[in-house]
Amino acid sequence: MDGTRESILSEIMGWATNRSGQKGALQSNTYWIYGVPGIGKTSLAHSICDKLDEQMQLIGAFFCQRDDTSSSEPRNILPTLIYKLVEVSPPFRKVVAERLRRTPNLTTESMKDTLFLDFICSLPPHLTEHSLVFVIDALDECGDTQSRPDVLKALTDAAALAPWLKIILTSRPEPISNVSFMVSLARRIHHMIWPPTTKPMMTCEPSPEPSSTWWPRTGTSPCLGQRTRTSTILSLVRTVFSSS
Repeated sequence: MDGTRESILSEIMGWATNRSGQKGALQSNTYWIYGVPGIGKTSLAHSICDKLDEQMQLIGAFFCQRDDTSSSEPRNILPTLIYKLVEVSPPFRKVVAERLRRTPNLTTESMKDTLFLDFICSLPPHLTEHSLVFVIDALDECGDTQSRPDVLKALTDAAALAPWLKIILTSRPEPISNVSFMVSLARRIHHMIWPPTTKPMMTCEPSPEPSSTWWPRTGTSPCLGQRTRTSTILSLVRTVFSSS
């Protein structure tokens, strides 16, 4: 599987490097990798994060875990993405700071998914010289088939509006039961079945243990800084106002 994994990583990194509108670039800014449980999707997601971080293209990552309160809530995904963008992008930080000054009592529970789109629309279309990528692993372990579509729509809408923003998802084949909703997203999402092989599933590398699913596993990352398990709006407020 090593050769296959390297081939997949090479393809994904090529996709991540291309900006929307560049010759040969995929039309979608969302990349969805799906496959049955236990085949190594989380391990692949870690490898993707490592590669992206080496190239300073990783905004952050959200590793979903059904048995963890904070990482099984879909409403925590967008605040995490906002938090990480605030850390790496001064223009985005300014936009968020202005909004928080107007609505200082904003919380994760009261925040609407459209707020992130408002932030994106307030930014110039060419925010960075290279693409920035946010990775979400095991989307099927976050919420349920009724709660996932809202956050997925917000993410794909944002990636469609911002040529510099790319989203990578991993999940089981059917994390959303609404077929019509998935059809509406078809043109926005580039799909990949993992692993692309006819060999028995037992040959695939198993996923890491739950205790190692937070990225980076140890130490700090030059792109992300210290990893925290929960990104709250309150910590976001402190970061924004201390930095602006």
